[in-house]
Amino acid sequence: MTKASDRVTVSVHKLLDLFDEQAGVHESLLEHIDSSMLALREGRMEAFVESCRRQQGLAQRAEQLESTRNVICEELARRCDAPVGGVMGIGAIRDIAPGELGPRLDAAVQRLRPLVHAARERSGVLRRAVSSMARHISGMVQAVHGTTSTEGMYERRGVLSKTAQLDYSIDVRS
Repeated sequence: MTKASDRVTVSVHKLLDLFDEQAGVHESLLEHIDSSMLALREGRMEAFVESCRRQQGLAQRAEQLESTRNVICEELARRCDAPVGGVMGIGAIRDIAPGELGPRLDAAVQRLRPLVHAARERSGVLRRAVSSMARHISGMVQAVHGTTSTEGMYERRGVLSKTAQLDYSIDVRS
């Protein structure tokens, strides 16, 4: 093996290790998204907030790994005399990878791609659910505020008037 092919091999091994770590991060992220959804459904806000904190940490780690992947790919592009600013896709890296590393690279990508897609999709579902819940709660607060801010609702010192009635039926499941 030449020195250049040794460097390519080392870089491809780094890329394989990185893809394995990215897969682990995305699997953990999916678990925390599921636990957030469950906590939200059950109204356990402390568990929801904690799960969201962990998701944020995992998302930051995923960004760091993606940045590292870009650096490795740029390194490989320079070693293979790609045009300046050129980016080597996985297919091009697979083509230059020695021996069994090409198929291993394909397998790692095939494992990672659905995890990334699922994490993006479920994260979007969770964001929409939280947004919907926030709008629902905001509407309830506005309705209560509108009712309680009418004349004659309160007596002296902010005590509710005995003649005032608050008739509300709140649907917390929708």
